[in-house]
This record gives sequence, C-alpha cells and structure tokens, in this order.
Amino acid sequence: MHYQLKRIEVLAKLGVYDAEKEAPQKILITVDYDFESQDSAQTDNLRDTVDYSHIEALLHSVCIETHFELLEKLHARLISALKKQFPSLENLKVEIEKFPFTSGSLVVT
Repeated sequence: MHYQLKRIEVLAKLGVYDAEKEAPQKILITVDYDFESQDSAQTDNLRDTVDYSHIEALLHSVCIETHFELLEKLHARLISALKKQFPSLENLKVEIEKFPFTSGSLVVT
C-alpha cells in the first residue's frame, strides 16, 4: 500500500548564511513510501505496522542533531536514517520545503 505523510513541520539547523545560522528554521517534510500492510490490515494492531509518530520523531531528531549547510546533505541524512530505522519502507521519497525562502546573497542594483 502507498502512504504519504505530508508537510510535517520541523525545526532544522540549516543554512549557509549567517542569518540562517542564528536559530533553527522551520521546514516542511513530506515522506512518501510503500509498505506491505496485509498483517496490520488484518490485525488492526499498531505493532504490525510502521507507527507514523516514530517517523515524525526521527525527522525531528535528525533535523536538529547538527547544523546542515545544504538541503542536499539534510535530505541524504533523512533518507539514510529512515532506511536504517524502517527497512520495510519501499520506494521511499523525502521532500523538503524551506520557507520562507530567502537568499542571503541577493544583491539589488
């Protein structure tokens, strides 16, 4: 079965520019995956599936554990952590939305 946990709001230590390094910033993460759910569909028991709250907790802990200069590094770390913690997830995709988006190098002439 296909699942999507949309726009989970987390704080992340993220960014290259000085202003971005002052405090964690809000990002939104969407986790998209397939999971064989026949057992949980029959038992209706949380222990037979992937608990969404555990996915959310992992996202929070990864995003705040260290400062990431680039979204690419954070993205790779999230994918790695999710695969390690939840090996039964298939076709895993992670989307990150950073907002409000501001460029630290914008020069207006």
